[in-house]
Amino acid sequence: MSKESLIRSFTAGRLRLSQMARRLLADSDDAEDALQDAFVRLWTHADALDIGSDADPLATAAVRNTCIDRLRHRSHSGVCYVDIDEASECCADDAGQVEEQRSRLEVVEQIIDTRLTPLQRRVLRLHDVEGRSYTEISHMEHISEQALRQHLSRARKAIRECFKGCSIN
Repeated sequence: MSKESLIRSFTAGRLRLSQMARRLLADSDDAEDALQDAFVRLWTHADALDIGSDADPLATAAVRNTCIDRLRHRSHSGVCYVDIDEASECCADDAGQVEEQRSRLEVVEQIIDTRLTPLQRRVLRLHDVEGRSYTEISHMEHISEQALRQHLSRARKAIRECFKGCSIN
C-alpha cells in the first residue's frame, strides 16, 4: 500500500473512524489519540503492506484494534479515567451518590467478612480485585480450576443474595 492511499483513506474516513473510536472509548480525546496511534502504526508498515488502493478496511481494523488495546490497558492498569470538567461540576446529587456507593461497599465488605469462607474470600480477592487468572489462582491455592470457579460462583452468589435482602449479623 502506498502512503498516499493511506493518507487518502484516513482523510476521507476520518469522521467515521473518529465516531467509531468515540463509541468504543467513550472519550473524544482518547479517541483522537487512538486515531493517531492507528495511523502511525499503519504508516510505519505502509510500504510492506500490499492492500492496493483501498486502505479503508485496513484503517477501520487498525483503529478498532487500537481502541481495543487501549481498553485492555485501562482494565489491566486499574486506572480510572475521569473528565476534569465533569469532576469539577459536582453537585449535591453526586455527593449523595458517593455516600450511597460507600454504604454499598461497606455492606459488601461486611458480607464478605461474615458470610464467605476464608478460601472464598481469598479467591474472590485474587480474581476480582487483583485480576489474577484462574490458572494462577488454582496453582496458588492447590485446587483445580473447576473447584476455583465453583468457589467464586458460590462467593458471588452469597454476596448477591445477601445484598438483595438478607440481614447482616
